[in-house]
Parts: sequence; C-alpha cells; structure tokens
Amino acid sequence: MSSDKFIASSAVTAFVRRGVKLVALDFDQTIVDIHTGGSWRGPSSSLVPHVRPCFKALIQAVLAEPRLHLCVVTFSAQAGVIEDVLRAALPNWYFALAGIAFCFCCITIILYYG
Repeated sequence: MSSDKFIASSAVTAFVRRGVKLVALDFDQTIVDIHTGGSWRGPSSSLVPHVRPCFKALIQAVLAEPRLHLCVVTFSAQAGVIEDVLRAALPNWYFALAGIAFCFCCITIILYYG
C-alpha cells in the first residue's frame, strides 16, 4: 500500500470513529496543485495531471466508505470542469462520483459532525 493510500485509509478510519458524516474538499490549490481562477479556458483533461495523488487517494477512500459523503467546495462556477477532472482522474469511481455534491460558497467547511 502506498503512503498516500495508507494515510487516506487512516484518515477515513479516524473520520468514521469520530462520527464525521461529510468530508468537504476545496478544488483549487487543494485537490489540484494549481488555481483555475474560476474560469478555466483549457480542456478539462489538461487539469487531470494536476490532481494531487494524496487527494486522489483520499477521495477514493471516502467514496469507498458508505458512512461518509463527499462534497467539493469551490468559488468556481465551472462544476462541469471539476466533475470532468474527477471522472478522468478516478475512472473506476464513475458511479460513486455521481453522488458528489458541489458547494459554491466563500467558506470552506472541512468536516461536518452530524
């Protein structure tokens, strides 16, 4: 198991143990290592190499845990670009990705205890 996968698995175990229900992750300069400025002009595919391996592992671990939900938080109105990037970066998780919520707001919520 890679260190990213081990850390992601450990984080998910800790989230569940603490009663976390929702994991919200920011897209720009968090899931990806660059900032799109909220108006990405290039193809979505050009962002895929910028997905950080640690967040790829974390997203997969969260999606594999039925007691957790995932939300992508962003200022960008380009949800389609973000969705395309995630689908390309995580091709085996196509159906699980359909359930991701997108939150367009100015406050990043890290963890929600419900």
